[in-house]
Amino acid sequence: MQKVKNLPKGKTSYAEQIGEDGRFIMLKEYCMNGTVVYAGYSSRSERVYLCIC
Repeated sequence: MQKVKNLPKGKTSYAEQIGEDGRFIMLKEYCMNGTVVYAGYSSRSERVYLCIC
């Protein structure tokens, strides 16, 4: 399983589905060298979610 998932531009949250359970991952905004990046982490799946705008 991938440990990093790139999300489409403009996403600030992600609905994660694991088996029959689901949860929302809210992404936090970061600014790096003039680029806005949204990032979040799921401890359940141990996956990082990224959206580079």
